Amino acid sequence: MNSEQNEQARNLYIRSGLSKTDIAATLGLSRRAIYQWCVEGAWDDLLASAAIMPSMLAERCYHLIGNFTERLLLKDPSEEPVTTAEANTLCKLVNAVSKLKKGSTISEDMETFTSFLSGLDKKDPALAQAVAPHVTDFIACKKTGGETQLLMAGFKEQAAQQDPAQRLHEAILDQQDAATILKEKMEAAGTVPSQAKPHSSSGQYTPSSTPSAPAKPTDPRALFWQSRDKIKMRKEAERAGKRNDRC
Repeated sequence: MNSEQNEQARNLYIRSGLSKTDIAATLGLSRRAIYQWCVEGAWDDLLASAAIMPSMLAERCYHLIGNFTERLLLKDPSEEPVTTAEANTLCKLVNAVSKLKKGSTISEDMETFTSFLSGLDKKDPALAQAVAPHVTDFIACKKTGGETQLLMAGFKEQAAQQDPAQRLHEAILDQQDAATILKEKMEAAGTVPSQAKPHSSSGQYTPSSTPSAPAKPTDPRALFWQSRDKIKMRKEAERAGKRNDRC
């Protein structure tokens, strides 16, 4: 059950743009569990990789094209006609989207899957035989231009962006979860330092362990005067001993 929930949480984190708090509420789990899975599974690295997927880059280009076109339409053609540079910029953005949408070629996909199935057949022939029809369906679907049908349900090409306040709040919660997990690990290992206990009569907190001896002075002047006092005391003791001998 944990593995299924881990997979669900990871898919939501990478594909939906939901925060750890929202994912925990959606799946009915503690936020600390989501945070721990995120750290152990390096979900942030996966999210960063997903941000540069061709489909997401294409969506961002669409956004740039929309803003750029809207700015051009606000101009008065009689006073500010579209320049050659602006037309070239728009053309380059459209071409970039076209290239990104194509992604890898069918020949490249066939070469990759052929190599994959060849290696899988050596390790697990039955699994390779079971996967082969899905590979064939994928190639056939891509040939007909229906590769978008292969996306998982709920996949969003452009994840929702969190506002700065929400990101800050999530960062604070991450620090709290990290501290709690670290404390639990230290308690399990028996390395948690003992805390101060209240005094039975005064109610004041006193350390559970005995206080350490005061540190010795390291200032040269302090050491000099300390040594001088010791020599002076030793000499006075010697004089007192001589006087006692005379008596």
